[in-house]
Amino acid sequence: MVPIYWSLQIYWLIAHYLTDYFPKLPIIDLYKEFNAWSYIWGGVNNVYFTDTEKYIDTLHKYLTQEKQPRFVVYADYDVDGVTSGVTAGAALQILGADLTNIVYPSMQTGFGLTQTVVQQLKKSFAPGQEIVLVTADNGISLTSDSLQLPENWHLLVTDHHEGLETLPPMADAVIDPFRHDQPDAGAFNGYAGVGV
Repeated sequence: MVPIYWSLQIYWLIAHYLTDYFPKLPIIDLYKEFNAWSYIWGGVNNVYFTDTEKYIDTLHKYLTQEKQPRFVVYADYDVDGVTSGVTAGAALQILGADLTNIVYPSMQTGFGLTQTVVQQLKKSFAPGQEIVLVTADNGISLTSDSLQLPENWHLLVTDHHEGLETLPPMADAVIDPFRHDQPDAGAFNGYAGVGV
């Protein structure tokens, strides 16, 4: 069973998305009520992570295209990665994404998204098909030297690890509490990947 706090965070993200793009829906009142309660409970309002709005806008763009791309969640193989992957996959399905798979690395491929993994994934799709890779609990340390995405592939990164000075250049948006450009850099950043 998913703890209620994480369930509410998933629904908060969905409600935030709906608030921005469908402001007349009845769920908006619920969103406003939950947003107020999140402060009282001491919860985290994820909109303050750098790139959250960009992430949501980019996700909206892909979800509302005439021909929606296929989504693939790439998570880590530890407990945090597995729960991150399931949470990301559930949220994407609730939002109506064409979720192809939640992929976990093997012990042979190691931690994180690699060129080898992308080449293996590429075999599952038609040439030129638009793909959105969503990382869960990894991706912050990707560089243009370590990963080249095929044409029509896009990347959204959610992670909670310390990364490099520069962000992954191939990513459309990157959410990570350790980003150097976080407004509250140096404040608490000990979030689990599933919470990000």
